[in-house]
Amino acid sequence: MAEAPTIPETFEFRVVLVDPTSYGLLALDTADGYRLPRVQIPRWLRPAQQLRKEIQATWGVRVMILPGFISPCTIVSGIPRICDRS
Repeated sequence: MAEAPTIPETFEFRVVLVDPTSYGLLALDTADGYRLPRVQIPRWLRPAQQLRKEIQATWGVRVMILPGFISPCTIVSGIPRICDRS
């Protein structure tokens, strides 16, 4: 009997973090060149909410993710300080 395929417990996203003021992008400098940041989130939770939490925890950036724009490569924009209500 063949084994059932395993379902991964996390999703991995590559994110494009755009600075809303300078329109600069966050890229990670690796030995192989510049790479987009990757974020892993639990499979069974809400993707947009978890992406926001993980991006803020990792890079200290508050972001906004528009509904319907969640894909393996997600573009998010930092929230300018004038909109920061915390």
